[in-house]
Amino acid sequence: MKKLIPALCLLLISAILMGTSTYAWFSMNTQVTATGMQVKAVAESGLLINYVTTVGDSGWSNSSDTTSPAINLTPASTATITGNWFHNHSNSSSNAVDYVTDTWTALSITPATTPAAAGTNGARTLGTFVDGVSGDTLNAYVKYIYYIKSSSASAISIGGESDTYKELDIDKITITGQNADGLDLCKSLRVGVVLGSTVKIFAPFAGATGSYTVGGATSYSVDAVGTLTTTVTEFAANTDLMTTGSIPAVTSSSPTEVDIYVWFEGEDANCKSDNTEVLNNLSISVSFNLETTAD
Repeated sequence: MKKLIPALCLLLISAILMGTSTYAWFSMNTQVTATGMQVKAVAESGLLINYVTTVGDSGWSNSSDTTSPAINLTPASTATITGNWFHNHSNSSSNAVDYVTDTWTALSITPATTPAAAGTNGARTLGTFVDGVSGDTLNAYVKYIYYIKSSSASAISIGGESDTYKELDIDKITITGQNADGLDLCKSLRVGVVLGSTVKIFAPFAGATGSYTVGGATSYSVDAVGTLTTTVTEFAANTDLMTTGSIPAVTSSSPTEVDIYVWFEGEDANCKSDNTEVLNNLSISVSFNLETTAD
């Protein structure tokens, strides 16, 4: 009996540890500083892209990028991007969600739908909210707005009933610039792409938490977890973004809007204050491609 009691205690401790390991980790009110973040949208296969809606060829090319000054992002959580965002606090720098005493906070964010004036940072907007604990105005995400159109005088038909049809895909995501010091934190990096009602969320770095609970209630899995482990690598996304509709001609004044969001997912197991680093010259490139597919 004396040997049985310690054994049961060890079993109980193991069960507790296994239970807590299934919970994600939330950062405290610590912000992540990303300096010189560059986001580039690349268009392939007869597509042009720009961050303003100027008609004609001026400013339109196969790639469009924006470089931002230092951005402070506070870990936040979402399953929909265009819907609810959430924030919470932990009680220490590496505390699990099951120890959090604060209630989940649904953030009051109204996503911007139009870009700022043309310029280096013309495509960038920030999703801000007021923290209910500190009263500070914080940034949940940075959003980049781009526009896509055909490189020819004819619109590109997407989908259809023919033997072959075209679809707009997210071809790959390339991330460069971060050294190993910030790799653990980068596992919580999320890149979201929104086109109309289609939302895709990617976790490009290997070791990211692919499934978690958002807002304390909604189970969610990212569209894909990548394999990035070093400073210069590509994550092959190969994800359908538009399967029906059309992409306007080069002369159109109403090109197709596509939005790229970047944030640090507070529900990722690596998103905790112990891993906070300054991310230097982080560059994110999202490539869009027209694919011809058998019907």
